[in-house]
Amino acid sequence: MVMKNQSGAALIVVLSLLTISLMVGLSSIQSSQIDERLAGNYRAQADAQMGAETAAAAGWENVRNADWEDVSDLNSTGLESLRWVDFVGVGGDGGCEGNVECLYRYFEDGDEKYIVAIGAVAVVGAGVVSESSPLVVRVNRGGYFLGPQAAHQCYGPFCSYRIKGAAADFTGIDHLTPSNPGCNGGACNSGPSGVEENDRDKCYYPDVIGAYKDCRTEPLEGAMTKDDWLDYVSAISFTDRFFNGDTVPSLNDRASPAFVEIVQGKVTRGTGNVNTVGVIVVRAGATFDLSGTGHHEGVIIVEPGARIEYNGTPRVYGTIVTLEGAYSDDLEVPDVDISGNTAVRYSQAAIDLVNRASGSSEGDSGWEIKDWF
Repeated sequence: MVMKNQSGAALIVVLSLLTISLMVGLSSIQSSQIDERLAGNYRAQADAQMGAETAAAAGWENVRNADWEDVSDLNSTGLESLRWVDFVGVGGDGGCEGNVECLYRYFEDGDEKYIVAIGAVAVVGAGVVSESSPLVVRVNRGGYFLGPQAAHQCYGPFCSYRIKGAAADFTGIDHLTPSNPGCNGGACNSGPSGVEENDRDKCYYPDVIGAYKDCRTEPLEGAMTKDDWLDYVSAISFTDRFFNGDTVPSLNDRASPAFVEIVQGKVTRGTGNVNTVGVIVVRAGATFDLSGTGHHEGVIIVEPGARIEYNGTPRVYGTIVTLEGAYSDDLEVPDVDISGNTAVRYSQAAIDLVNRASGSSEGDSGWEIKDWF
């Protein structure tokens, strides 16, 4: 009788142990499944975040061509609250592959500019299963790359030019700078660079209403906008300033271009062999008399309300930029009125001198990253 009771007890113990083992096993399986789901979710989240970083990089690559949206137009409370659905159909393709998708958008808040990127993981039949938090990159102009343009550029609806004089020319073909930086008059003439793909139309008037004579009006690849030029001017640390009645002497050389500000009144380059290298900014209300027999290498920027006059036989290599066309039916004198023998020639080599002095190099986007969050 005792043996039977002992056998029954053993059976109960064995069944209890089997039950406990089964529960432990089931618990382990459930734990493994949970861990697997967590790992899958973590990977999806990581992939989505990497997608956001990929999209931010794509946005950075294309920042020169950004179409900036005003933050005030957003329905959300801020950039960091944007969701994947806010990018679909309106964001730029970040170039992600596989089941990872990524998009980016450009926003501005006053003077502050941002690239906002987001990534998501999508599964066929299930849609988006994970999305990243928005990656916000604050950017601003750093060094400036003055991209391919034309001999003369003008912004606004009233841009115009007129060229008179037998020796005057106005060409957008890419020219070399003179072999002798101290040249005089006709000796400053130089030939085309021979790089056919750099040939430009002689003028670029992007904001003109309708077609304008022989000037290019459609956007150029890498062309700076009027706002880009204004940003560029605002960042310049000027090395020389001139006021009404002053005469600009020969300034600087190719190794160290000057940054010149024509502040007010009428300023001339003089009537002799004056050679200048760098950037000349003509401020609103001022007039710059581009005279003499020497040449200028670089960029001349004419602010709204300013004017440049062409006299004598100077040569300009680089580009001249008018930030607001002033011509109208009531104004007989156009923005570019070459009555002397001035030659204006596009020159990438001259522009590159300015790029290097501005801390930029060919191919540089002209922007810098301030921070990201």
